[in-house]
Amino acid sequence: MGIRYASQQEGEDRLIAEINTTPLVDVMLVLLIIFLITIPVVNSSIAVTLPREQNLKQDATQENV
Repeated sequence: MGIRYASQQEGEDRLIAEINTTPLVDVMLVLLIIFLITIPVVNSSIAVTLPREQNLKQDATQENV
């Protein structure tokens, strides 16, 4: 997609191919706002009871293969 500009010579148009950055900036700002709003919601947590650790003795004898 490009923009056509009339050149100084009659009947001849130039095509300038540029990326329009305005929609890109708009989308990035909307995404930034959405993430900033959702960050406090994600920080909520659930209490979990974890099992206690157990120290078991392991047999340290080496076996010949």
